[in-house]
Amino acid sequence: MIFLYVFTFLAGLTTILSPCIWPILPVIFITASGGKKKPLGITVGVSISFAVLTLLLSYLLKLFSFDPIIFRYVAVIILIFLGLSLIVPQIMNVFEKGVTIFSSKFSSTTINNENGFFSGLVTGLALGIVWSPCAGPILATVATLASTQHLNSTIILMMLIYTFGLSIPLFLLALFGNKFSNKTHSISKHTAQIQKVFGIVVIVIAVLIATNLDLKLQAKIYKVFPNLSNLTKVIEDNEFVEKDLNRIHEELNKKDQAVACDSNDGKCKAISNDLKVNGEPLKIGDKAPEIKDIYAKLNTNGLEQQNSNVKVVEFWSMDCVNCIDVIPHLNEYQEKYAKDGLEILGVHTPEFEPEKDTGRLEKAIKRFDIEYPVIQDDQYKIWKSYRNRYWPTLYIINKDGIITYIHEGRGDYDIIEGEIKNALNLSQ
Repeated sequence: MIFLYVFTFLAGLTTILSPCIWPILPVIFITASGGKKKPLGITVGVSISFAVLTLLLSYLLKLFSFDPIIFRYVAVIILIFLGLSLIVPQIMNVFEKGVTIFSSKFSSTTINNENGFFSGLVTGLALGIVWSPCAGPILATVATLASTQHLNSTIILMMLIYTFGLSIPLFLLALFGNKFSNKTHSISKHTAQIQKVFGIVVIVIAVLIATNLDLKLQAKIYKVFPNLSNLTKVIEDNEFVEKDLNRIHEELNKKDQAVACDSNDGKCKAISNDLKVNGEPLKIGDKAPEIKDIYAKLNTNGLEQQNSNVKVVEFWSMDCVNCIDVIPHLNEYQEKYAKDGLEILGVHTPEFEPEKDTGRLEKAIKRFDIEYPVIQDDQYKIWKSYRNRYWPTLYIINKDGIITYIHEGRGDYDIIEGEIKNALNLSQ
């Protein structure tokens, strides 16, 4: 597993180059001004909230009944508060005094917040909640197994290593923002005006996050820098990572099968046929698994093909910017080839717990103008049957149920369309 851990660290380290994290970078840079330890507080806060919510939120929801979207709302409120505190510095003074008083209740000596660590920690905790990373195969494995409550020591260690890699560039950015702010204070006569502009920027970013417009902004960034979408695949798409991830998935399949056999006497053989004990991803030429155990099917609007010749099954997630980029092209394929027997199914498998909300999914379908049926796969049953590893992944399936093409990530839309036409036996 040593190679998997190395590439997990590299994936976390290079996450800062991905547009999915760019909306929160200005906030880290701007809010790092203050005490010497504020950059450390921000970094620790981001790391804690991101890692804990990714690994444990599904367990918390099982123990306590609450809507996980509340975390996002609280985080947005904190960001707006931070923006206002830059515009009106007295607000931050009151906040830091409150932190000092609060911390003194849990210690025999009053903790001085002049170093900025605790205010930075609050900022980081909020940012870790609202940030949705662009997950490659490694983080996708961690997220899906955590969400389905299949944690083990390997998955936890992978999450810690990924978070450590992520924290290094974030800390350096926060440190640079801290030094830049201190330098500006000492040489500029317009420090107050600069702070107010920074405060407005933070508030605007908070509003974009609250309205999910940050995802559309990220999609536009990808159009300007298309090669950034391949960064994750370049790092993680190698035989060492694939081999170790296959081993993890194979162990999971065996565990699931053993539990099923224990609870269903005499039916182990039938279960084995449905759930192959094979962690390797599906390949071109494999038989496509039957889509069943559907949690919900949305946005049908009479678009389902009763006798479709070819299916396009696409795994996506509403907060995945790469997935959003694919949607207009799927709409285009739907419009062009539905009359020829093409059926497009969007399988929404949530990357993180808040994406399991059916109401949010229905709003996302409208917001992104999705024109084809969407299957809600909250329990990862379809994801597991396809042994999928990546958001988005697209499978083209011919009339015989054989997979003729697989595409991971965004881009190559002309190639995808050509493969659809081939499967439909249409002339190029």
